[in-house]
Amino acid sequence: MTKPMKLEPNTNRTRAPEPKPKGKKVDYKVPTTHGSQKGKFVGDPSAIHVHIVGDNTHIIVRGKRTEIKLKGAAALKTKTLKAARTELTKPGNSAVSGYKNCLAWIDAQ
Repeated sequence: MTKPMKLEPNTNRTRAPEPKPKGKKVDYKVPTTHGSQKGKFVGDPSAIHVHIVGDNTHIIVRGKRTEIKLKGAAALKTKTLKAARTELTKPGNSAVSGYKNCLAWIDAQ
């Protein structure tokens, strides 16, 4: 068995590195699946998004997860949607991809 070879150094120094692909943008009107995860996504799955998964629906804003209870008592649904909207509308979030779609989805509920 031979030893693995080392990678050759980059000899084309004038070539800029290719940009990393960003997450797929999703229209809130047509939720889609993302990768192997179950459920539907609203917003940008790699940034701000709502993940609709039955009783486990939540919003992720800058790495912070906030539960959204869509089933059950109306008061609980209203309370969790307000908490999600408060988390989403914090300063600085409006520039992040997925913000507008998630805000529209929350307001539509």
